[in-house]
Amino acid sequence: MMLEPDDLLRIIDYAHEFSQKSSVATNPKIYLADSIGYYNLKEISIKEKVLGEEDAIWPGCGAGKSGFGILHNGDIVPCTSLRNENYIQGNIRDTRLIDIWNGGFKQFREFSASQLKGFCSDCMYSSICLGGCANTRYCVEGCIESENKYCLYGVMVKKELNKLLRADNDYKLADIKRQISDCIKSDNYQLLIAYIYEILPRYLSGTEIWIYLMNTLAFSYFKIELFEKTLEVCQQVLKNDSTNLDALKGYGLSLYHTGETTTGKQILFDCINNSKNSCSDIYSDLVNIMRIEGNESEAARLIAEASKKYPDFLIKRGY
Repeated sequence: MMLEPDDLLRIIDYAHEFSQKSSVATNPKIYLADSIGYYNLKEISIKEKVLGEEDAIWPGCGAGKSGFGILHNGDIVPCTSLRNENYIQGNIRDTRLIDIWNGGFKQFREFSASQLKGFCSDCMYSSICLGGCANTRYCVEGCIESENKYCLYGVMVKKELNKLLRADNDYKLADIKRQISDCIKSDNYQLLIAYIYEILPRYLSGTEIWIYLMNTLAFSYFKIELFEKTLEVCQQVLKNDSTNLDALKGYGLSLYHTGETTTGKQILFDCINNSKNSCSDIYSDLVNIMRIEGNESEAARLIAEASKKYPDFLIKRGY
């Protein structure tokens, strides 16, 4: 018998209620296993109470990085829960422990968020938690790259997504834009990404609403700092509409934030120099970039240039 992901919410509710009734010095305490989490406010509160620390958030699985397991037969594994033969790093009867530690665990030490699948691949916390407990993912889906369906944060997002979809059965454009606007106002970009992926298959690639949804998706990825994802989505839009200003802006900004700073800035400058549409936002982005780089003279020049083109630029941007 195995709990369903939604059952974790009841466990967290109970654990949180219990932890709030006891002081740090009072026993018994509730310690959540590494397989229960992550990034849920109640779960964080429980850990803060037990550890006596603020912001006691899940720092990522330590299997093979900060710890390892020794099985009864001497096999060394990244975690005693991960016993599959593919993850055995050696045996202490054959090899010194220090040599196993220094030479093994490559798969876990080099694991990155880009390898994750499903919801985890789109999660704003993926670079920190790397999918949570590796054993949970392996046991449920058969590989450590899979989505962690027992992640509390993911469960909560999917719960909110179902509410959103139930309230939007007809998928009229006005309703979709209202739902998107509500998500943006509440800074709930994680929910917005999940929502767009649910409704996007209903629309043909290259159509006006498809481009609108894709640009919103790129914007959402950018807001949660998944810049590689932003880049991918913008590229897809530009294949269908090479002059789309929102996609060009997102493409330039994501290139800048992924290390291609010169190319990224050039694309943004090309936009303000060549586009016939309003580039007020792009001017603002370039001003911010120049200030980050310490180029105040160029920032001042851009502000002056934008103010001539857009009389309300200073008021709207607060410069």
